[in-house]
Amino acid sequence: MSTQALKPYIQGEAVAIKHERPNSAVFGIGASLFGTEMSSASLNSVEKPIVGTKADMYSHGARNEVYVDLIERLSVLISANGTIMCNDIIGCLQIKSYLTGNPEMKLGLSSDLVIGKTSRVGYGYGVRLDAVQFHPSVVFDDFESQRILILHPSEGEMTVMKYQQSGELSSSLPFLLNHSIEEDYDKSVLTIELTLKCDLKPAVYASNVTVRLPVPKNTTNVSPSLKYNSGQSTEYKTEDKVIIWKTHKINGGTTLNAKFRVCLCLCLCLLFNVPWGLCFII
Repeated sequence: MSTQALKPYIQGEAVAIKHERPNSAVFGIGASLFGTEMSSASLNSVEKPIVGTKADMYSHGARNEVYVDLIERLSVLISANGTIMCNDIIGCLQIKSYLTGNPEMKLGLSSDLVIGKTSRVGYGYGVRLDAVQFHPSVVFDDFESQRILILHPSEGEMTVMKYQQSGELSSSLPFLLNHSIEEDYDKSVLTIELTLKCDLKPAVYASNVTVRLPVPKNTTNVSPSLKYNSGQSTEYKTEDKVIIWKTHKINGGTTLNAKFRVCLCLCLCLLFNVPWGLCFII
């Protein structure tokens, strides 16, 4: 159900729920686009309720705002020597509109954008998307010539575009994952230490980061060692023989460490080279 249909049934005054976020800003696209100037706002601004409060009634133009979010989920499979074996990106372009009257809104995408697996990117830093799905209300009059999306958003949230991309990455990974393995032949124990470094800018963070670590089939028990109260968690899935290491958020330029004690059922510990699975959202 749309926000417009729900608003007549909301009688009470909305109360914003505050979340802990870093003190950074959301930046505009550019000063030359459509003749507008670039502006910035606190990330907490988007948490304002769609339904206006009493203060908004006496503040002219206080809610004449729209927020655009680009959310990407990147899944990567990394070999033991650090080589990227495969990757997949699933993203969406979302807007949260406080505009009244359903005015016309234009969103400009990269002029070098091409769509389709068989499409070729020209010279320079072009962007290729394998598949794209747009909201039914999007108008494509200027899309082929200028890569501009035209829409009339109603108050509330709306997913303008969903897309998928696989194959070679256009830039380096935002994470560096290092590992070390120590073997104790007498006790049939492997000690695996993982170091995950976020190679993003300090003002940016990644959320819901998951690392999947396969272990030998003769593993009997796994004992994790994590920093206390760091927002991290681990899970060992016995049937799949895989360790799942999760962290809710990691800031750019910071490093996380995890150590695992893997017990084997045989007296002989065999050195194993396995791929690492890495999945996260920025």
